[in-house]
Amino acid sequence: MKFTSLILAVLVFATATAVAQEPTTVPADRVQALIIQLKSDNLDELCKAALALARIGPSARAAIPALLEACKLNAPKGLAQREAALALITIVEEKDVPLLIKALADENESVRESAVVVLWALGPRAKAAVPSLTKLLSTDNLLCFSNVCGALGSIGKAAEPAIPALVAALNDKQWRVRAMAASTLGMRRNENRNVARRNLA
Repeated sequence: MKFTSLILAVLVFATATAVAQEPTTVPADRVQALIIQLKSDNLDELCKAALALARIGPSARAAIPALLEACKLNAPKGLAQREAALALITIVEEKDVPLLIKALADENESVRESAVVVLWALGPRAKAAVPSLTKLLSTDNLLCFSNVCGALGSIGKAAEPAIPALVAALNDKQWRVRAMAASTLGMRRNENRNVARRNLA
């Protein structure tokens, strides 16, 4: 991808906190108009719609499917994906996690990538996604693996079912994978610490 997972995560998280949200009560027809605008062939119009939805926040949850679809657009420097992911982070709540879990299985890499980043931002509220995130640990994409580790780490204790898969990753042939798995495990248990030291040596 032109816009890598790690850069996406950093930029989206940094920008999300700067979005000034509108009052919580927003007319439904305004949200619907912005959803239509998201489907525009004009990249500038699409990005404006995503930013407007980001400012609306959770009241714009009807736009979640359209924003995930917008992530597929192959725009320069991943601009559409970045703006759509930013909007998703400001809109999505715990009750929307099932939509993101579905997106994790999407055939489009950008959609899967964006869903992981949004789940990362949700932290412990994304606990229902742990099984699906754990499956993604088998990916050969190093950047995807990194973001999945970030998401699992942000979920915290509820992500413990992923520990066996993370421990298995300590035997991966790539040292970066081993290092990220070890970092996610946090070396909290002596047995994990000893396994990590042997495999990182």
